[in-house]
Amino acid sequence: MVGCAAGVFAARAETRDHLLQLFLVVGVCGGFTTFSAFSADTYPLVQRGALASAALNVTLQVVGSLAAVFAGFWLSRQL
Repeated sequence: MVGCAAGVFAARAETRDHLLQLFLVVGVCGGFTTFSAFSADTYPLVQRGALASAALNVTLQVVGSLAAVFAGFWLSRQL
């Protein structure tokens, strides 16, 4: 979602859309994809000593989120 919204705004260089871009990308999308939720998922794994699971969690979340952003930018170019 973040990638798609950012891609749509990147394709349109109009300054009047800047506040809308901030609201949608940072406000709305940021509210659903917060770093604190990511950390809160990883912390209990580390506390329990499940380091392999914690490392897998971190890796999958980072790779997955990057893939989603790339996919969103691709999708925005198709619109």
